Amino acid sequence: MEVHDLYRAELGRLRMPQYYSGGTISRSDIKPDTSDDLIANRLLWLQMHTSWNSRKAYQRDSLDRLCEAHGYIGLWVDPRDYLVHRVGQSFIYDVSPDKRGRLQEFAGQTVRVICIRNGSLRVFVRIGAVGKCHKEPIPRQLGEGDLIKTPHVMVRYAGYWPGCGGMSQAFNHGLRRQAAVWYARRYYRMTGNWPHGTHEFIIKYGPTPEYDIRTPIGTHTGYRELVMTFEMNPKGKKFAEGNEEVGANWYAVPIDDLLEGVN
Repeated sequence: MEVHDLYRAELGRLRMPQYYSGGTISRSDIKPDTSDDLIANRLLWLQMHTSWNSRKAYQRDSLDRLCEAHGYIGLWVDPRDYLVHRVGQSFIYDVSPDKRGRLQEFAGQTVRVICIRNGSLRVFVRIGAVGKCHKEPIPRQLGEGDLIKTPHVMVRYAGYWPGCGGMSQAFNHGLRRQAAVWYARRYYRMTGNWPHGTHEFIIKYGPTPEYDIRTPIGTHTGYRELVMTFEMNPKGKKFAEGNEEVGANWYAVPIDDLLEGVN
């Protein structure tokens, strides 16, 4: 790595948020902004000049106009949700394909988030797309009526856990669905086929860079051993009435949706 690359990487690290742990954007999902463009040059200037004066205010306003000219949107937000609180802070964030809310227009893209102005309770940020997101799209879940006409992979797993309810129950089912998708795609990459029959595997959940299996509050990390039975139905297949409770212990994933996240 060249010296100027190390310098830029270090300043990118310094621009990273240091204090807040937000809800809209998880701290574990952000990356240092080491971009090398006109906007990055303004950010570096703001980072190196710590004292506030009229010249720094001019550079801040110039950065705001430059971001707007490059198509960045502007939002007044809660700093705890968007992590930044100081003018010149920035980071890179991959917006998941199923993102909702104010970042929905950037779903499936990589964005840069920049703090332009700060107040006592709100901050003004600029957000702009800088590339495609590497996160795998989350497949839709087929309903019982769609099974017979849609090529799919059927996943069966242990259903309700004794003593679980509310958020814990939702977490257990959500974990199984996401783990099934992650395992099926990983298996396909390694073998060229979808998994079939009973498989035992261990997944790590919580804020991880590999996939997005989260606890209800998204802070704890742990391991879970899972046993799942996979069945591939390339021409669709009618659901077997009476064997399972719909949505409780089976998950049908369209093959086309699975393939979107393989490459």
